[in-house]
Amino acid sequence: MFERDYETAAPAVLDEDQSAVLRREIGGMLSALRYLAELCEPGKPVQRQLIHSILYTSESRLAQLSTITGVETDSAAERERRYLEIRRANIRVHELERQLGGAVTAEQTKQAVAYLISKLNRWWRHEGLGVVREAALDTWGGLTVTLSCSLFGTTRSTDSSTPVTDKSDRAAWLKSLEARGFLLAAGRGNIGHLAACEASRDALVRLVRKALPSAHFQNIKTTIGAKQVAVMSEARIYIHNLEDVEALRDAAEEEGQHGE
Repeated sequence: MFERDYETAAPAVLDEDQSAVLRREIGGMLSALRYLAELCEPGKPVQRQLIHSILYTSESRLAQLSTITGVETDSAAERERRYLEIRRANIRVHELERQLGGAVTAEQTKQAVAYLISKLNRWWRHEGLGVVREAALDTWGGLTVTLSCSLFGTTRSTDSSTPVTDKSDRAAWLKSLEARGFLLAAGRGNIGHLAACEASRDALVRLVRKALPSAHFQNIKTTIGAKQVAVMSEARIYIHNLEDVEALRDAAEEEGQHGE
């Protein structure tokens, strides 16, 4: 327990264990600060993360000294204040989760997620490059999505009743991709693939982030196509805000015009 009026407080008396811990923490803190002094020579670049780690460790050791001696420091008080604030915030979050859990059934949650993924599928088929291969919701409310970069387009059926129109539409669609900055892979065996190059990657990032501002690219996968040409096969993204998916323009009407 801390005494704030140190002038009238009883002297600190440590037992053998406390004294040993005190010396250990002081030794560790001095070693860390000496190392920091060696790092921070004039004109020498030092990673701020490393400085943070050293100072954080020293602050933790100082808090331990404060506890052993019963003498509170401002840093120890601030650390305790932050801890209490985080604890109160966690309690509020757990209470909110409990209330939400009682208000929404598992079936309603399942339907809501299915609706969002279906909407994402329709957007990527019409505005994007083909199909959504995988989509998974995590515990933080974000969505991890694998987008196919194979150029399926909006005319996927091989037994279409309008093959001539479909061929014309597909040619126009591929030309529109080039207009948006994508580079089609060269070679007859690579028809329907994008070249794995900076131009195509930049165009892909622009396309996704324009529609999904909170999307973060985790990986853009490249494979080797015909004649050893590198082609883009899929992109893995993480969508932080599901509101982005909800706000996507629904392309169902345009899909209906193309037919299956």
